[in-house]
Amino acid sequence: MRVKAVLVAAAAAGSLLGFTPSASAAGNCDHYGQPGYIQMFTGGNFTGNCYETYYWNTVPDFRNVPNGMNDSISSVRSWSGGSFGDGGFSDASLWTDQYGRGLAFTFHSGESWPNLPSWINDKASSLY
Repeated sequence: MRVKAVLVAAAAAGSLLGFTPSASAAGNCDHYGQPGYIQMFTGGNFTGNCYETYYWNTVPDFRNVPNGMNDSISSVRSWSGGSFGDGGFSDASLWTDQYGRGLAFTFHSGESWPNLPSWINDKASSLY
């Protein structure tokens, strides 16, 4: 019983201190806050299934990635910077069709979109 009380107290203290969820608590992505990463979620406010990629990786067809991401992305966040002294990325685009076709929603490094605009919400099929 004492262990349970300590865990409850720790959880309450974390919420009072503005605790930021770990990557595993944020949709099973592993690189929360790491420079150069893009995270995409099936739910609004960075909830639901998550798929992440490093900025230089394109995703030509979301039907080929895990977690049911095709036509299901509702929120996205990214972190500026990169590795290997490459300066990181400046922007990326979610596309309504595979292989970078259709309409594009472009976001810049360091931006977070807890709720994508309705015209792209649950309609993205690729990332370039």
